[in-house]
Amino acid sequence: MRALVRASAIALVVISLAPAVVAQQACPCVPLTKLWVATTCDTWNCAAAALVLANGDPMTFAVSSGNGDHPWIIVHQIVAGSASEPLDDPYRLEAFDGFFAAAARFGALDNTMRPQIMTAPDGKLLVLSLRDPLPLKKRAVAR
Repeated sequence: MRALVRASAIALVVISLAPAVVAQQACPCVPLTKLWVATTCDTWNCAAAALVLANGDPMTFAVSSGNGDHPWIIVHQIVAGSASEPLDDPYRLEAFDGFFAAAARFGALDNTMRPQIMTAPDGKLLVLSLRDPLPLKKRAVAR
């Protein structure tokens, strides 16, 4: 009788610990790194289509650039490793955790880089700027 009680107690402990072992194997618990990416759109239709394809994702939004060549910028968050930042895009996006770092970066950019600073839905501060400065306009008449 004693052996039966001891065996059933051991079986109960093993059965109760089995789901915890299975759960640890099923979840590697690797944190996903998120990146913010900016892509340009030449028309509002392009920007609207990107927002429709985002299917209501709160981490995707459109921003006006104020630039006639690329008037709309789609800002969206991706999982690192699933895609990369397009290096041929004229705009670049940098994410910061704190205001002082973002403000310092924003202040360091020249006006010809067309910098913009914004707060993302996840609380990060984003600094959007051109990769290359705008060319200076030459005057039609020399003075």
